[in-house]
Formats: sequence, C-alpha cells, structure tokens
Amino acid sequence: MTAPVAGVFIRVGAYENEEHARKALTDVGAGATVARVKSKDRMIFRVQIGPFADRGQAEARLKEIKSSGPYNSAYISGKPRG
Repeated sequence: MTAPVAGVFIRVGAYENEEHARKALTDVGAGATVARVKSKDRMIFRVQIGPFADRGQAEARLKEIKSSGPYNSAYISGKPRG
C-alpha cells in the first residue's frame, strides 16, 4: 500500500461498484484516478482528480466538472503542499 499523497484533490464520487467508478473516471477525463479504500468490511472505489498545485486550479476544474455532467456532489479535499 502506498502512502497518501499530500495536496488538493477533487473528490468526484465514492462507489461500492468498481464498474460505476470506472464510468465516472471516463466521464471526468484527464487526471482522474480510482483509489481503492477499505471501509469497515467493504471496499469503496473513490474517484478523484489531483493533486493540484493550488486550490485555485482545483476550483476551476471543479467548476468544469459540475457544469458538464452529473457530478454535482464533487468537492475539493486536502490542503496545498508546502
């Protein structure tokens, strides 16, 4: 298991079904990844984008995501590196 990466991320969604996570990954495009996270007794597939160099870049990308698809619950997480 790798250590968490510091920085600002956009959390697009968390899914119990990996297929749904892969669809979201395709929908949001460049820079997105799926992180597998164990939550209690189940696996969650978290779709995220980042890390971004600063919060302003993340906010601009978040605006694009929310205006072009069904991901209105996406949000910014984390703190700038440094």
